[in-house]
Amino acid sequence: KMGATIDEREDGYDMRAGRLRGAEIYMDYPSNTGTYNVLMAATLAQGSTTIVNAAAEPEIVNLGAILADMGARISGVGTPKIRVQGVDRLRGYRASILPDRLEAGTLAIGAAITRGEVILDHVSEPDMLPLTYKLREAGAEVWWSEHSMLVRGPERLVATEIQALPFPGFPTDLQAAFAVLMTQAHGRSRIFERVFSDRLRYADELRKMGAQITVVGKQEALIDGPSRLRGAEVRALDIRSGACLVLAGLVAEGETRIVDAHHLRRGYEDIVGKFRALGADIAYEG
Repeated sequence: KMGATIDEREDGYDMRAGRLRGAEIYMDYPSNTGTYNVLMAATLAQGSTTIVNAAAEPEIVNLGAILADMGARISGVGTPKIRVQGVDRLRGYRASILPDRLEAGTLAIGAAITRGEVILDHVSEPDMLPLTYKLREAGAEVWWSEHSMLVRGPERLVATEIQALPFPGFPTDLQAAFAVLMTQAHGRSRIFERVFSDRLRYADELRKMGAQITVVGKQEALIDGPSRLRGAEVRALDIRSGACLVLAGLVAEGETRIVDAHHLRRGYEDIVGKFRALGADIAYEG
């Protein structure tokens, strides 16, 4: 629609374009990455572009603000409809990286399941709102002070339900981590994964550790708890399942060995060092 030619090959794609032209783009699903790509392409396209059903994640809002500071003409970022008037050029810019709400969320869940306490600095309360609500619903204590978040684990976690949805819904990238909390909660918890169709594969790995998880179809899981987890050799299937297994290892009896832990390095900045600083007995092998 914007004038690019894309040819699929056995080993990838061949993409070519001169100057792109503006268009109205309707997204069948409010894809985060899809919105990034169209938004960036539209800034230098000729004419105006409208993105309908755009994603509204905090990272999209941050990208829009950076592009605007570079000279892009953008309105509606953070809403389902973004309008972009293409410009001839952008200027250089120096920006700070947005705090990683997913890493912060993983550390917060770690505190909740171990009955520990952690203070997370340089985090945004509005961006963490879905997790804050669900941690409190499960029994954890959460306090905010400007850009700091304090999480304290309770003596007794209670069952809850999450539905992974585009922002401001519960983030799909934290549902695997939250599943570990559910294994320690009293009662039956439920997960509904509304974003991806294969995000519950980690259930088999948690079952190796003693978790009571039943996967219904491909997008629903029932978790009965609390379960007494035991250390085992498990496999990180992707970035988020890797973090899930680290959390499970924190509450499991004995030693847990995670194979293919390189996924963790892709998505988390020194997660092993940060958990070790909080008192965990954790290390990379080799």
